[in-house]
Amino acid sequence: MKKSYCFCTDEKLCIDWADEGFRGLAGFDGDLRGRKYYEIFPKIKAGNRDAVRMAISGGMSITLKSFCLRFSNCQFFADVVISPLPAGGEGLSKKGKRGARITIYPGTYCHLARQLHNYQPLIDIGKMASILAHGVRNPLNAIKGAVVYLGERYRQEKPLLEFTKLMEEEISRLDNFISRFLSAGIAEMGQAVDINSLVKKIEVFVSLQAMANGIKSEFRYAPKLPGAVINPFQLEQAVLNVVNNAIEAMGHGGTLRVRTLLSAGRQPQERDLVVIRISDTGSGILGGENERPAAADKGKGFGLFLTREILRYYGGLLQIKSQKGIGTTVLLCIPADRAAVQIPALPGRPPAGTGDAWRQDD
Repeated sequence: MKKSYCFCTDEKLCIDWADEGFRGLAGFDGDLRGRKYYEIFPKIKAGNRDAVRMAISGGMSITLKSFCLRFSNCQFFADVVISPLPAGGEGLSKKGKRGARITIYPGTYCHLARQLHNYQPLIDIGKMASILAHGVRNPLNAIKGAVVYLGERYRQEKPLLEFTKLMEEEISRLDNFISRFLSAGIAEMGQAVDINSLVKKIEVFVSLQAMANGIKSEFRYAPKLPGAVINPFQLEQAVLNVVNNAIEAMGHGGTLRVRTLLSAGRQPQERDLVVIRISDTGSGILGGENERPAAADKGKGFGLFLTREILRYYGGLLQIKSQKGIGTTVLLCIPADRAAVQIPALPGRPPAGTGDAWRQDD
């Protein structure tokens, strides 16, 4: 949690100013000014009286030690300092009015408050995602127009025609995804996806990128692989996140290996998993084993974080093994049917049914 949060009220207890930290603490995105502070924040009392009103009317500072701030889903303790402000004082926009500055210094807080604080990056990502979705649409339409033109202009070139067709399909799927995202913002239910077909399409795109970087790419597909229950567009993005990380980690040269396989549960109650295993010969990204990549601001951590969230939504798992100077192997595990979601294994311990998937038998 932040070290302190601050806001100011006028003599009618209406908020006149608040720092960004207080807005996040109160969970209020709109304009705070003019609203009674206790409409969006727990009332600060000294005995049976409002402590803010007392400080303004008495003209003296009030300090409340280990004051309990109760929210709907949690509570935490904080030292609260209420300092009266003279008419027109700093922090007040209207001259001739008195007010108070309230500073909150958090102490211990409950588990739910800590959890909410940890998920603040996800909240920020959600806000930016909507802006990004709107911004992508116009250039996406321009790209689609150019691809259609190239397809018609050079329709006699079969390789080019194959690529333009794939590009048109991907652009249309992305446009539909953006439309659904803006209208609902909720992930769709999964469907049975042919994983081999999906990865083969990715192989076409990846082969050109790998070739340009002097990287050898090897793709192997398990025969008679059952369908995996997931949204195909989201899975495609998850796979591309990992593949792009692998290519970036290797720089120039190296080998990218992608394999699909089925890992059967060891016990009757354990689910079967369709696995996409992606290995590189790069420098290594984690120096060990990890299945809970953090939400980094940029780079591989953020891409892996999004991939993990996509898989977890559909009851899947993300498993990573990495050795410095040797390379990284990532398992994307998706339920082969609509079996109940199980709790992921502890870090460093492969989940049931994925033990065989780690073997380097390419």
